[in-house]
Amino acid sequence: MTTGPRQAQRRRAILALKRAKAQAHARMLAAHSQIGAPAVHAGVRDGAGEAQHMSNAAYAALVSAEINRRKHYPERAREARREGAARVVFTIGSSGAIIARSIVRSSGDGDLDAAVLQMMSAAHPPPPPGGGFRGSITISFSLAR
Repeated sequence: MTTGPRQAQRRRAILALKRAKAQAHARMLAAHSQIGAPAVHAGVRDGAGEAQHMSNAAYAALVSAEINRRKHYPERAREARREGAARVVFTIGSSGAIIARSIVRSSGDGDLDAAVLQMMSAAHPPPPPGGGFRGSITISFSLAR
């Protein structure tokens, strides 16, 4: 069976995406293997120059890790044993600042939703490739973990 140029191009694109995801995952694991949270955050900040050469998928993984590092289960919600997940859409400007964010699916709990917005405000990802980035993330709060 022969493959046409479109199939070959698609296969190369898929392989490039898998390679970029694997590289981003390896960088994240390397950062986490260092001692302490400051080392992990420094890895994000130090990788800012590399972000300009990342695929959107790799950059999205880096942003997700940066946002999740800011996760804090609200004490009142924890004590009341409340759980939930909120979905947020966001825009990152050319400087790396999250310039817009909006909860598009509430967790159903005001304390958890407020914690999600606080996470988004506290996150400082590196500047995105291409000068801007739009994405979404679901933040889950579960007492089982």
